[in-house]
Amino acid sequence: MTTQTLHVDRVNQNQGAESTLAFLLSLAELQIIQHAATIFNPPASSPLT
Repeated sequence: MTTQTLHVDRVNQNQGAESTLAFLLSLAELQIIQHAATIFNPPASSPLT
């Protein structure tokens, strides 16, 4: 990844897009892991009476 820097005559045109995309990709990965954990580890159900 490139860094967010100031140029001599202007600001970097990136304006934080890389950070935003990295956050969104990380969030999506965490949601996938959470979903997988829910499927493979269902909550304990109460016994049938």
